[in-house]
Amino acid sequence: MSVDRLKRDFLSAAQEYKRKYKLEGENPEDLDKFKRLMDIYFHLDDINGGGGGGAVDSIIAGSNISISPVDGTGDVTINASTVLTDPTGYGSFFSDQTQAISVIDTPQIVTFNNTYEANDVYISSNRIYFNKAGTYQFAYVAQVFNISNDVQNCSFWIKYNGNDFPDSATHITLNPRKSSSEPSEQQMKLILSGTAQNAGDYIELYWQGTSTDLSLGYVASGPGEAPVDSPSVIANIIPIGAQGRDQNLQEVTDAGSTTTNSIEVDGIHINGDFTNYNKNLPDIGQVQTSDARGYGNDYVSEKTLAYCRVGSNAFDQEGAIRIKNNLFETYIDGAWQTIVTNFRFREDENGDYELEHKPLGFNEWIEVNSGNSNKLGLNGLPIVQQYKVSMGAYPVPLEIDGGTF
Repeated sequence: MSVDRLKRDFLSAAQEYKRKYKLEGENPEDLDKFKRLMDIYFHLDDINGGGGGGAVDSIIAGSNISISPVDGTGDVTINASTVLTDPTGYGSFFSDQTQAISVIDTPQIVTFNNTYEANDVYISSNRIYFNKAGTYQFAYVAQVFNISNDVQNCSFWIKYNGNDFPDSATHITLNPRKSSSEPSEQQMKLILSGTAQNAGDYIELYWQGTSTDLSLGYVASGPGEAPVDSPSVIANIIPIGAQGRDQNLQEVTDAGSTTTNSIEVDGIHINGDFTNYNKNLPDIGQVQTSDARGYGNDYVSEKTLAYCRVGSNAFDQEGAIRIKNNLFETYIDGAWQTIVTNFRFREDENGDYELEHKPLGFNEWIEVNSGNSNKLGLNGLPIVQQYKVSMGAYPVPLEIDGGTF
């Protein structure tokens, strides 16, 4: 709001106040309120520069700020925006040169002269540059050799934009050489995460050691060695997480529009129907508009359910299932029907077909028609006869009481 607009509003308020209360000087309190309104009105000129106070002639837009009108005068609208980019850059670099300590206990840069692959991350003058701000993981691996006959130490650390990166150092101790022509060796690994605050930031790997007999060793392929060369040092840079998007995301609507870009969220809340149909992936079943990926607003198809269980269900529709009162039920023909369990129909060892049942509390299958078990005692009789069990390994033959004559 401009100062001129403020002046108009305050003058209007003061005049309305005077008219409403018909100020004639009888009430000192009312006159004091009126005077304060008028003081504000006349001192607004100080803000506008007329009274020599702190004047504001115009507003200038800074980084990520837009103003309207662009000259910053009059009624000004200010908009602030922050654009974060997704750190999609990566890079993998190595050195095929042996690098020895030049001066003991003196920081020395580790050099790189080759690139495996890189995108928006590049190496120049042994510095690894980032074209995009973002959080990255830095991983370094080096082969450290010691040709001296004494125990030696060395340290590695990272510099960020020329400054030592806090808590980034790693320290290793190397044993004396194996022989005058065979050095001891140890692998150095340094892995950490950090954020490139701005495009164009860079990192460097430094090291120092207690002897000039220490080196980062390059080993060429050959007899007794690997079939490929072994670099003296390797650097691998990968992005971590999404810091925002600089791509144009396609719109995701309630109708289920898809996007080639993904948005990672902690949870998803859906209002309305869930639609996942893709005309390029039609189903071949009865419902042609169902999604071949198997998910919809009211169905899941062609999926394996593991570590699941059937619970209660009040959904009275054909095909529904539930467990109720320890009974397995399904909704068929307008009612819940109990599904009988522990039955099987099979061909026995004699080639006969029989319906068998394992009652609750029993461990053996019993033929429904005879009530006899498949398992026999030592005397060849079923251990269960007509659902009755004899004690011991010699089942007692059943006695049939025919009555008297």
